Amino acid sequence: MILELIDGAREALLEIHDGPQAGDLSGLSLQFRVDDVEGFVSSISPELQFRGPVQRPWGSSYVYLTDPNGISVIVYLGGW
Repeated sequence: MILELIDGAREALLEIHDGPQAGDLSGLSLQFRVDDVEGFVSSISPELQFRGPVQRPWGSSYVYLTDPNGISVIVYLGGW
C-alpha cells in the first residue's frame, strides 16, 4: 500500500479494511516518500528498531520499520 500526498491538489489516497476480527497483517506494507531520509532517521525514537537507510539499486534510500501489528513501514527518498 502506498500513501501519497500530492502537492497542489493536496490529495491523499489510502485504503483501510474494517473486518469482523483482527487478521494477520504481516503481509501489509505502508510506504511513505520523504524529502529527507537522514532527517527522518534522526527523528526516530531510540527504543524503536529499524533498518537503514539502505541504498537500493535504482537510486532510492529506504528505511524499514515494523509496527506492533507486524505491518511493514517503509520510508524512502527518491523514485517517482
